[in-house]
Amino acid sequence: MHSDEKPLALCLSGGGIRAMAFHAGVMRSIAKSGKLENVKYISTVSGGSLLIGMIYSQNNHKWPDSQTYIKKIEPKIKSILTKNSLVLNSFFRCINPLNYRYLLSRSNIIAQSLESTWKVNGTIGKINGDPEWSINGTSLETGRRFRIKGISGGDYKLGYFEDENFPLSQAIAMSAGVPGVIGPLVINAEKFNWHQLNYPTRTKNKIQPKFKKLHIYDGGIYDNLGTEQFFDIGKQRLKPYFDNCELIVSDAGSPFSLSASAGKLNPKRLLRVNDIMMDQSRSLRVRSLMNYYLNKRGAGAYIRLGDSSNEVIKLYSLNLPFKSQLTEGDISHASTYNTTLFKMPEKSYNILSAHGEELTSILKDGKRLYSQKNQPL
Repeated sequence: MHSDEKPLALCLSGGGIRAMAFHAGVMRSIAKSGKLENVKYISTVSGGSLLIGMIYSQNNHKWPDSQTYIKKIEPKIKSILTKNSLVLNSFFRCINPLNYRYLLSRSNIIAQSLESTWKVNGTIGKINGDPEWSINGTSLETGRRFRIKGISGGDYKLGYFEDENFPLSQAIAMSAGVPGVIGPLVINAEKFNWHQLNYPTRTKNKIQPKFKKLHIYDGGIYDNLGTEQFFDIGKQRLKPYFDNCELIVSDAGSPFSLSASAGKLNPKRLLRVNDIMMDQSRSLRVRSLMNYYLNKRGAGAYIRLGDSSNEVIKLYSLNLPFKSQLTEGDISHASTYNTTLFKMPEKSYNILSAHGEELTSILKDGKRLYSQKNQPL
């Protein structure tokens, strides 16, 4: 990274394999600009965590440079996602008597499948370095964002533990533990030494774990964008430590759609109510983010699945001639692709990744991305 360029802080949302393909395209655009080396901070949820874990595992647990990602890493990711079903592997593991204890907490089984099927391996200690990566979950016990960053895990109410041997596959499965579908990752808290951080000195006081076991669900319950690590939603600005960064948020969450009401006793009605609450929570974060972006050119950009090129050009008031390579049908296909971990048809991967790449490229060409430090905001 040149000394006059801003470091990049990258947020990758949840959304299962749909999110992985979309984010892979966003990353491809960043790499084609030669800016992957500028990524200094990453915050991920669910599908975003799965993608970053796969990138590290395919590159000997090191962050790839731009050319390595384009030529080596992304082709491997495409091959894995279009040829291997994480769900089927997990199903066969579920019927193994040795895994019966995990039937209600299937994230532990997903972790096993991540290692065997998607080749996500190693420990968090192996990737403790640059960029700094926060893997986000939601603690059932505290209702707060539970994050694993570096070799540390926890939240501000529970306290934190350090364990460089914590499996990467479990950290990622924790982030993807969708309630009712996968379930929580169960952590035996008594296995670790816990401490509380004291601010502003950041000294560590040893504490006893507050619970024998912790149940960590999908990070999307708390914040599906993963922005809380970097962005102060109340002040509508980056947190002071990241104030010099350019924030890129890739949102591959499924757009909220119209739906007829299900019957009174149909469980889909409760699921719909839950979707409404989560969509409103996301909307509040997005509104705060967009106010920040629209008032500060060069602060970064919000890249949203389902937007057309013309919508992005209009939203950011870009004076940019652009002809999309994707049809309306392609964008509809991308935005309605299910949140799943089944293998993805190659055609769908190509559409989703092209969609992510195209939207990012528009913002790059419109000078909303990759500003220099001395550029006036």
